[in-house]
Amino acid sequence: MHSLNIRGELFTLEKPAIMGILNLTPDSFFAGSRVRQEDLVEQARRMLSEGAAIIDLGAVSTRPKAEPVSAAEEAERLLPAVDILHQAFPELPLSVDTFRPEIAEKALQLGAGIINDISGGQWHNEMFALAAQYRAPLVLMHLEGHFDTMHSARVKGHITEEVMLYLSAQAEKAKAAGVQDLILDPGFGFSKSADESYRLLHEMPLLQSLGYPVLAGVSRKRMVFETAGTTAAESLPATTALHMICLQKGAQILRVHDVEAARQCRGIYLRTQQAGKQI
Repeated sequence: MHSLNIRGELFTLEKPAIMGILNLTPDSFFAGSRVRQEDLVEQARRMLSEGAAIIDLGAVSTRPKAEPVSAAEEAERLLPAVDILHQAFPELPLSVDTFRPEIAEKALQLGAGIINDISGGQWHNEMFALAAQYRAPLVLMHLEGHFDTMHSARVKGHITEEVMLYLSAQAEKAKAAGVQDLILDPGFGFSKSADESYRLLHEMPLLQSLGYPVLAGVSRKRMVFETAGTTAAESLPATTALHMICLQKGAQILRVHDVEAARQCRGIYLRTQQAGKQI
């Protein structure tokens, strides 16, 4: 069983954790995840009541063709939200979805506990030292290229092998810098075709050999709604089906837009697992 040290508190993953997404962006690909600052506390309280154990705050949209956001604008969106939620829920583990170390540091000082870096530290190596300094768990995600090419760039070679090599290398750098707790995110939909994302999901149990908890972020993504023949707004049933597969393949954290549906999915998964142990 994996555990994390989040702001000095032990966070155990004895059962898969649900990470609720709150987007502070006007152009997130799923409108239902966008939230105004004045609604933050209410939205977070609802997610917590539905079963979220972590709230992930993001202020830069990473959808295909999203416009870049300056550091100043990201800070203006993200940092007040971190402060508001930490004041309202001091014990709540807050994750900040940012690839900028200077933003991450200010967020940690305001009460955030986890850094969720989509670049896995490759865009700014200082992120490793920062996570080590603040003893913050660091999410390392796989992607290729930079912000403007991360969706069009493609992996050369076997997708799962390349993702494992990348995450292993970034984890080694993080550990060498003194980072204590790591979470690995295979980066579904980033620098991967839908076929590659599904193959990676099928082979996701291999990632567990790296020795870190695995986070799965598939909620309402293109790989889901295009396969289901729907839109992002209509893709909750397909997302829930894929969440079940993620759990069966070893995901220990689900990053989701719809907490209640994910909680129900996890409950069915855990009941099935328990039944298997009784045979």
